[in-house]
Order: sequence, then structure tokens, then C-alpha cells
Amino acid sequence: MSIRQRKIAAALAAAGIVACFSACGGSTPAATTANNGINEAVQAVKDEMGEADFNEAASAVKEELGKDTKAAETSTAAETTEPEEEPIVTPDASELEYHYDADLGGVVITKYSGEETRICIPQELDGDPVKKIVGTRKDSLLEMYDPTFGYNLTYIELPDTLEIIGIGAFEGCSLTEIVLPNTVETIEKRAFKGCAKLTGIALSTSLKIIGNYAFWHCEALQELIIPSSVSTLEENAFLECYSLANIDFGTGLETIMGSAFGACTSLTEITIPDHVKNLNGCFPSCTGLEKVTLPKGLTEIPSNMFSGCTNLKEVNIPDTVTSINLGAFQKCTNLKELDIPDGLTSIDGAFIDCENLRTLNLPDTITYIKDFTFLNCDALTVTYKGEKYTKSNFDELYNLF
Repeated sequence: MSIRQRKIAAALAAAGIVACFSACGGSTPAATTANNGINEAVQAVKDEMGEADFNEAASAVKEELGKDTKAAETSTAAETTEPEEEPIVTPDASELEYHYDADLGGVVITKYSGEETRICIPQELDGDPVKKIVGTRKDSLLEMYDPTFGYNLTYIELPDTLEIIGIGAFEGCSLTEIVLPNTVETIEKRAFKGCAKLTGIALSTSLKIIGNYAFWHCEALQELIIPSSVSTLEENAFLECYSLANIDFGTGLETIMGSAFGACTSLTEITIPDHVKNLNGCFPSCTGLEKVTLPKGLTEIPSNMFSGCTNLKEVNIPDTVTSINLGAFQKCTNLKELDIPDGLTSIDGAFIDCENLRTLNLPDTITYIKDFTFLNCDALTVTYKGEKYTKSNFDELYNLF
């Protein structure tokens, strides 16, 4: 833009300011003075150039400025347009390491050497059905695995011939969601361990086994629906799934092993259905948990069941419970009261460090209380057979047994 055009551009900009002042009701003395000054500046440029030349140059400036504006808009649009998703690619057999397994009657895939992050696994390789995928162990001493399809995998379509997702198959990969075909019966240990971006998973309706640490540290996983075909959740299956807030336990689940939901800090309320018969310390360090309803028919609250659940306030215990085991409610620092069932016979160090627990009324059926059961329960008053016991004479209570 020439010097002359720049002068006119300045004048046009000034005129634009005048228009804005007028549109906004610029009628104050200061605004009026500014308007007059700007109008005089525009007129001075006209007088210097002559009105005809001024109008011609002004048109050129407007055209030039219009081009710049269009270019800026185009550039901005390009910057804000989301990039297209990469295509879903079916790997060539030459990019896969695999072998035939006679026991499975099909192929086991162990490694993908390609670089695609969105892939579709073929149903067959060399005419044999794909039955299993499994990670590769990285270290002979440390139990760590390289995922079958690489750490950068974001999307995968699995074949409906697949039956087993093996050890470390997706460990540490970048998946955000995954749908398992209904042929999958087994998820082995560490299969999805450390998939930190995984927000959702649709489990197979034929699934029977969810192995140890299968979803350990899937910290973005928000919801879980357990198929009715699953009868047991193995130890640490969903350990440290920090965002897990909703669990549907299905209709076939009978056993939940130790720390299966340990440190699932977004859980706030749990109702364990009555078809679950065996619990093994499965909710420790769930610091967001406030309310729990235990299943009818349960006979014991196992060791460390709710240890470290620092916000737990309400626990509904069925009348069938006869024992509360070591550390079951240890460090439940917001638990103030608990209704003990009439048939309870044993308490084994269950309430250590429950510093805000106020009252416990023990039934006459009690036959055993471990010596340190009420350690650091300074606010607690225990009533047993009409007698009251506090921290100053808990030893007298222990000595009764």
C-alpha cells in the first residue's frame, strides 16, 4: 500500500470511528469534540488531493482492505477446522507377528509392526480364525508388556472370531473407547492396564473371566456394566480407576476379590446386589464413598473391605453377618455410627483409627473382640451387656473375651 493510500486508510478508519461514536450515542462534550476533530482530518485529506482523486483512491483502499479481511477470515477458518480422522486400516499379514495354536484352533497375534493408529483386525490369517491377541513381555524380571498394536493405538475393531484378550494386549495404549465382540470369553491379567485415556468399554455378553489387574489404572474410565456371564472379578481388576462413578454389577456376579475396586475415588454410593455371596476386601481407599448397602446373606465383612474410605458415613449391614474382620473399617474417619446386627459374634481389629466413631451397641452374642479393635477411637463409647466402655477402659472390654 502506497503512502498516499495509507493516509487515506487512516482517514477512512477515523471516519469509521465517527460512525461508531454516533451509533453508540456519542453525544457527550468529549465525544463531540473528538468527532469534530476527526471530520476535520478527513476533510483536510480531501482538500489536499481533490475530491475526485480522493474518492478514486478511497475505492482502491477499500478493495485492498477487503482482500486482507477475506484472507484473514480464510486463514482463521482453516485454523479452526478440525482435522479429519485418520482412516481405519486393516493391517497386511506381513505387518503382523502371529502363530497357530492347536488348543485354540486358531491364530494368536503377538505384534503389529505398522504405524497406523486406527486399525481393523482381520477375522482370518492364512485361512485360520483369529482367536487371541497378546502383548509381548518387555523384561524377564519385571512384569511389564508392550501392547500388541503399539502405544499410539487410538481405535481398533476386533473380529467376531476373537475369544481371548491376552496378557498385556493393550497395556498402556491410547485407546479412548473399545467394543469387545460377543465372542470374547476371557480378559487376562493386565490386558488394559494403564490405558489412561479409556473412558468407556462395552464388554462381551459371553465374558466369563476378568483377570488380575485387567483394568488397573484406567483412570478415565467412568462407567462399568458387568455382563451377567461374569461370576468372579479377580484381584485388583479395576484398581485405581479414579473416574469410575457408576457400576452395574449384572445378575451373575458371585465373587469380588481383594481390591477389585481399590482406590476408585469417584464412587460415592454402592449397593452390592444379593446374588454376590463372597467379598474379599474389594473397596479399600475409595475416598469418595459415602454410603454402602451390603448384600443379604453375607456372613462376614472381610479384612480391609472399606479401609481408608475416609468419607464413609453410612453402612447397611445385613442381619446375617456374624464377623467383622481385621481393618474392615480402619481409618474410616467420617464414620460416626454403625448399627451392629444382633447375631454378630466376632470383631477382629475392625475399627482402628475411626477417630470420629461415637457409639457402638454390641449384642450379647459377641464371643470375641481383638485387643486393638478400637485403637485410636478416642470419641467412641461401646455398650455391651449394659456396661459402657471408652478409651480409658477398653482393655476391660477386651479382657472379657
